[in-house]
Amino acid sequence: MKYQNATKWPNQFTHGWTKQEDEILQLWKDPDITIDFLMRRLPNRTYRAIRHRLETLRIKKPKSTLKTKEEKNMKEMIDLEKFEGRILSTLRQEKRLVKIPPRQREFTGKKEESAVLLLSDLHLGKENYFVDEIGKAEMTYNTDIATKEANRLIESISDINNLLSRSYKIDDLYVFGLGDLIEGDIIVSGQRFFIEAGAGDQ
Repeated sequence: MKYQNATKWPNQFTHGWTKQEDEILQLWKDPDITIDFLMRRLPNRTYRAIRHRLETLRIKKPKSTLKTKEEKNMKEMIDLEKFEGRILSTLRQEKRLVKIPPRQREFTGKKEESAVLLLSDLHLGKENYFVDEIGKAEMTYNTDIATKEANRLIESISDINNLLSRSYKIDDLYVFGLGDLIEGDIIVSGQRFFIEAGAGDQ
């Protein structure tokens, strides 16, 4: 790797600031301008030098702008909480598709462990067909099939718990969604022809 000659750039502390550099620093007043942006525009000045020059020239962002940003962030948090509340309320009103069976046997073992369940690529809402040689189509995946598989998974988890109940003491089950839990609706061209509902219902 070839390094630049150290004498190419003037010393940032002993060499005075130019008019063009000070004009670039004036951009700091814009609420959307960041220090990273200034550093890219002033490659021969360090973060510390830029900060010092901003203080020397008394270039600051308007306080009203900072307050507006805080209010905007707070509003987004409130809106997110409202959205989350609506989703949870809708889920409570909907009929449960997956049935969780009551625990048949309590854990009495001495080995304390935690269980982990990984969920990935469920593509809920997708419709998939298999077409044979004569053109006959058979449904191989949709919401009903996904629901049956989910109930089978729950039953399997219950069976595993019963088998391990005398040897282990499992108090926690951590469920991780790794991605592609729903199919979506406008990710690829023509996708709407192969789904049962929009992304919201999925």
